[in-house]
Amino acid sequence: MSKPVTSRTIKLAAAVGAFALAWFAGTGLPEGQQPVGAVFALTVVLWVTEALPLTITALLSTALLVLIAGIDEKQAFAGYGDPIVPLFIGSFLLAKAMEVTGLSERIAWWILNQRWASGSPSRLLLALGIIGCLISLVVSNTATTAMMLPIGLGLLKAMGVEQRSTGFAIAVMLMLTWGSSVAVGFPVGTPPNLIGIAMIERSTGTRIGFVEWMQFSMPLTAIMTLASWGVLRAMYRRGDPPERLSPDHARVRLSELGKMSPAERNTLLAFVAAIVLWMTPDLAVFALGKGAVLAAWLQGHLTAAVTALLVGAMLFLLPTKGAESGTTLTWKQGPASIGEQSCCSGAGSFWGRRCSARGSPRPWGKRRRRRPASTRCGESRR
Repeated sequence: MSKPVTSRTIKLAAAVGAFALAWFAGTGLPEGQQPVGAVFALTVVLWVTEALPLTITALLSTALLVLIAGIDEKQAFAGYGDPIVPLFIGSFLLAKAMEVTGLSERIAWWILNQRWASGSPSRLLLALGIIGCLISLVVSNTATTAMMLPIGLGLLKAMGVEQRSTGFAIAVMLMLTWGSSVAVGFPVGTPPNLIGIAMIERSTGTRIGFVEWMQFSMPLTAIMTLASWGVLRAMYRRGDPPERLSPDHARVRLSELGKMSPAERNTLLAFVAAIVLWMTPDLAVFALGKGAVLAAWLQGHLTAAVTALLVGAMLFLLPTKGAESGTTLTWKQGPASIGEQSCCSGAGSFWGRRCSARGSPRPWGKRRRRRPASTRCGESRR
């Protein structure tokens, strides 16, 4: 084990020890103060030792206040403007890890290695749309399209398509973009989903859970994917490639990628954990009933934003052999995935909330009519 990993393990152990010490020392305090004090001690040690990036420690501590101390989500995340913003940040970190480690590319080539995906040009076009759609359920459509573009170009070359202006080549390029754009099956798939869910809850008081959203949106996603494939196949049926794609091509690419790296395995673990934790509260309500104590606890403590931040922190906690930092993701890789997107998404949520609360803003350039001074002061005009 390398020295940085050993040092980080000691720092993390010290933080956990501080949490346990503060927890037992806070026995007898008024209700709610004991868990808050324990989380505070954990946070201070993590900040002082820098076992985690300072920003990740801040995000993790806020999530723990909701999970352990039971503080209301809106109150805990008030400093971020809206609970949607931390949810964006955690999901963007997971998407960045899939991109950096190459896990998303491996998933794409694994699907293309299946015989059903490469039996004919029509099947290949549908497979590319399905791959882009599945990956874009958790990764932004821009990143998904950027990742799938070289794969699509490589497939066209393997099938003997020399001219990019042929019908099949155009259909492939459009399917890559359409497949990733219609993926609305998961709430975290695109920022407008989360903003819409939050505004529905604020306006009507109706909370849409992860599973409830999937029940409506996954069939819609499947229908739009099939419709996109049907439209492109009908428009660009002529000009099919002269050669059929052999599964050997995808098999060769998979062999070139080799075995899954520790970073890929950690990212896959974080991805599975995110899906399970996002679905657990809604499944508990479905299985136990809304009035069950466990279901109510999960609904209030294990929220979508808390899960996203916990999974994002996992990427900085899980040890990764061969990585210079010893972790799956580094802070140098993280900001690119959360900076611009989270700021834009948070701003959109903020202005949407303001407009719904105060009414539509006045048109640009139109000034409010100024009343006479006498009427402004309550005096009658003479």
